[in-house]
Amino acid sequence: MAKHLVIAGHGMQRNKTFDPGATGLITKGEHRYVSDDLFPAMKKFLPKNHNVVFFNKYKVSNYGDIVALAKQYNATQITEIHYDAASASASGGHVIIYSGYSPDKTDLALRDVIKRMVGVRYSHKGNEGISGRNNLFNVNQTANAGITYRLLELGFGTNKNDAKVLTENVEEYAKELIKVIAGSSNDKKANKQSGGTSTVKPSKPKVKPTTTNNASKANLTVDGKWGKSTTRALQKALNTPVDGIISKQPRNSVSQSLYGGTVQFGSGSSNVIVALQRKVGANADGKLGPATVRALQKYLGTVQDGVLSRPSLVVKEMQRRLNAGTF
Repeated sequence: MAKHLVIAGHGMQRNKTFDPGATGLITKGEHRYVSDDLFPAMKKFLPKNHNVVFFNKYKVSNYGDIVALAKQYNATQITEIHYDAASASASGGHVIIYSGYSPDKTDLALRDVIKRMVGVRYSHKGNEGISGRNNLFNVNQTANAGITYRLLELGFGTNKNDAKVLTENVEEYAKELIKVIAGSSNDKKANKQSGGTSTVKPSKPKVKPTTTNNASKANLTVDGKWGKSTTRALQKALNTPVDGIISKQPRNSVSQSLYGGTVQFGSGSSNVIVALQRKVGANADGKLGPATVRALQKYLGTVQDGVLSRPSLVVKEMQRRLNAGTF
């Protein structure tokens, strides 16, 4: 029987280090939350003769074997589960799919679960709560292999309301996810309709769906070039003085990859870089280097190599979010 493979994001890496994923108010981090809290709750609601397989042995994107896993488990669908981290005001979840695709019925049904629980953010091909990406390893590998794949962001672990839902309402969240992933649940109240299909009325959102801050929206050309206009937009979004200049920077491979005179070299630190580092979880020393770029890449979900190319995928993603007012 074909299986639906459900993966916990992050986890043990090939070099034997552990990637906890986002943390925030859920201090154990994404991987342990999904493995220790969400997965056991989901398993409680599995119906008989289900086709769901759970996987949390290691960080699949780091091992690079998502296609092999699909073949191993005879999986025709994969759902990978995460939660987000950003500023305390950021909230809501979304479903990530390959950018060239439109969402299918399962993507939209899972989006609806997230919307009921914490609200949603972003939009793809006119569908709210859906994100189209082509810069994530598992997204690209499964698309190339013709495997149906989605990545769920269940909310923000850094947001008080979202984190409360994720922890205090974990069984409700788990049950609603299983009803979509497995087609039904073993909860009697959820299966009044013949054939086991849920007829439970959707619960009200725990928080209002996230709206963007129009005052912080930028109007950048998404070209992957970090120059003065991108710096100004970043300064505005991070509430630091807006002058388009990143001052007091060391000369290194990253600072010398910036465009248009936005960087000024010297000793000291930059206010906007300090704010950026705090946002993405890097050491807040105000100096832009490979470690900060790597943290930014992790935060934005692009390849984590610490390199700022000319142009750069991570800068493109930052520009997109600055334009949307959601950075």
